[in-house]
Amino acid sequence: QQLAPFLKVSRKDLKNNVRSESAVVNMSARVGSIGDNMGGLGWHSYRMSKAALNMGTRTLAHELGRSGTWTIALYPGFTD
Repeated sequence: QQLAPFLKVSRKDLKNNVRSESAVVNMSARVGSIGDNMGGLGWHSYRMSKAALNMGTRTLAHELGRSGTWTIALYPGFTD
């Protein structure tokens, strides 16, 4: 139920009962964003690993999307 808002489909698809049979959900972080890399210095290995995860998620979305699999990356925000 927590992922339901991320897996919404259009009204047209709802009327036609279109649903994804599978989904890939990755937990990433904003510090892995290449476009938004303005944070402080440090965390090099963590940032690189998250950037790689983001790219992998994007690539899987293109490839698995052809077969109806949804692929998303979630950014939970700061945690303690």
